[in-house]
Amino acid sequence: EHRRCIKSHIALDGLPFHEQVKYIVVGRDARDVFMSWWNHYSNLTDKAYAYLNDNPNRLGPPLPPCPDDINEYWRTWISRGWFEWESEGYPHSGNMHHTQTWWGYRRLENILFVHFNDLLANLKDELQQIANFLDIHLSADAIAEIAHAVTFSTMKKEATKNPAAGTETWKQGMKTFFFKGTNGRWKDALTKGDLAMYETTKSRVLTTECAQWLEQGRSAFS
Repeated sequence: EHRRCIKSHIALDGLPFHEQVKYIVVGRDARDVFMSWWNHYSNLTDKAYAYLNDNPNRLGPPLPPCPDDINEYWRTWISRGWFEWESEGYPHSGNMHHTQTWWGYRRLENILFVHFNDLLANLKDELQQIANFLDIHLSADAIAEIAHAVTFSTMKKEATKNPAAGTETWKQGMKTFFFKGTNGRWKDALTKGDLAMYETTKSRVLTTECAQWLEQGRSAFS
């Protein structure tokens, strides 16, 4: 009888769409997504691989081990999809196709686009926008309280209070899961050749406006 929230990584062309449901689409630069996923993927434990791959109900091939070299992995991630209808994001966490499927419907009243950059830059304003979208009245004090609770530093502090939390999935547990929470780390990791591959995939998968938003957030159109 109360509101429900379902988190999904499913693109719009694979997700049931209902007019009475409100959809919040969170975007981030694909290069930053890759760096976050690299941290997750390269720190998976043997137990995590066993959980995913030894499941008798598993669909599709097993999750391959993460390459040791970040640039080697980037070249696969940016040029190959896990599914035949994807051309980036192998074997996990592709975001270009995902974002593009939603982009063409962004002006519908029940779809809201929220960008990682904007959350970092103007968290309180973004929270107010989300509250307005959901028809939830929040006082300035409530917004401030929520903003404090959802900062990266606060979430990491809370998540790592239990040293054992997440250790079956990631080496060093939640310290690994909540790693940096920043953007631009790819600038020190990806080569000119790597970035050229990014531009090729971007031009193939994304429209110009969607690419601009995915890289910059709201500032792309200000």
